[in-house]
Amino acid sequence: MKWILLTLLLSQSILASDFIRANGKFVAEDQDSYDFIQKQLIHVGFLDLIDKKLDQLGLNKELFWQKYNEGLNQNYTKIEEDLKAKLKITESSSTSDKAKFDKLLRNKKFEFREKFARINSAITRFVIKKKSRSQNYPRNRYITLEGTVNSSVLNKIYYKFVSGTKSSEYGSFFINVDYQLDGVTFSDLGVENENEFSNVITEKWIEWFQKNKPANVSNVRQLNEENKDQLRELQKISSEELMGNIPSAFVNSLMLDVQIQIIREKFDKKKNQYEFQYQGSAYLKDLQTGLVVDTYELDDQLKVYNINESISLANIIVNHVYTMALGTFPQVVSSVRKMTTVNSIQKIAFVNFPNIEQIYALIDLIKERGIKYSLKVTLGNITRERAEVFCFYDGSVSELKGLINSLKSAKKGLEFDIVEQGTLLSIKYNVMERTSSL
Repeated sequence: MKWILLTLLLSQSILASDFIRANGKFVAEDQDSYDFIQKQLIHVGFLDLIDKKLDQLGLNKELFWQKYNEGLNQNYTKIEEDLKAKLKITESSSTSDKAKFDKLLRNKKFEFREKFARINSAITRFVIKKKSRSQNYPRNRYITLEGTVNSSVLNKIYYKFVSGTKSSEYGSFFINVDYQLDGVTFSDLGVENENEFSNVITEKWIEWFQKNKPANVSNVRQLNEENKDQLRELQKISSEELMGNIPSAFVNSLMLDVQIQIIREKFDKKKNQYEFQYQGSAYLKDLQTGLVVDTYELDDQLKVYNINESISLANIIVNHVYTMALGTFPQVVSSVRKMTTVNSIQKIAFVNFPNIEQIYALIDLIKERGIKYSLKVTLGNITRERAEVFCFYDGSVSELKGLINSLKSAKKGLEFDIVEQGTLLSIKYNVMERTSSL
């Protein structure tokens, strides 16, 4: 492979300041000390810093704060129960005892919030720029600060919350590339086969992803022939059997499937001039669920090359294919950062439905409300009498049933019962007559 000399194109970038400006508000009570108020103001400022950093990193901050607050509230409940037991607070307790309890509970909650999930550890440095209080509402205190956030620490905290029970089991990121040549062969390029051509490019792409991979990827690998055989066998398995048959190499793993088309449009033999058209696309796939997470279109490009004895056509094409995908890779990394793992698959059958639109409407509601469980839905078989879907999610079947039951009040006229038949859940619509749109 000595004929290939891959020239990497480097670009210089000016690093902006790492400092982020953030704001916070805290409602104080008359008995609050200066130090207590100061700590709470700084903490809410830190939370705003982290919120802005999550935006910069392209992470799903809505999902993070949802799960963060759920964890916080669960601990608040335990703190309240323990304090009530300690102070022996009941409905018949005196007003003064209840007031003492409320004051202690408030302080304990705020003290716990500061330490919860060690979220403050993500802040590496900060400077208070301004503190103030409202003239109309003196209890309202405000802070403006600037600080820096450690991305690595924040990533670990982020995936601890959004990735559920499998947060520590990060999988591989596979790269698979398929080439289609039109009007030219690999032999014309001076190479023996596609692998000789492809491996050079893929190895360089792997190097790029290894340097830029997010925290929820343990390693970056090329999809080899053994993995391809495993993947072909996996695709033959039905969705309901999938979770128990995932090869260990594919657990929590993703694959970037890149399709490149190289078309020789013209060749002027006298001038030894080539005209090539390049087209490409890529698909990010979740190997554990078989779902396509995101798609990317590479820019179509037309290139003209004048070749002489000192220039290798293969070198030129290799360099161009390598660079044409680089502009898309930051989008891929952003998509990967937002990925969450799943640990459950549930088959749901829809029966006695009035029309297919009702099914799609309910599926949309399930996906919308199921974000807290990283829920994804795929359609199975659909007939006039029965429709099947598969839910991939991070949670238990009881949580999924609770989610579906909660949807009955989400939309007027949405009436159904959940029927359990072994491991199968059925949604049976309560309708007098059916109208078919199939």
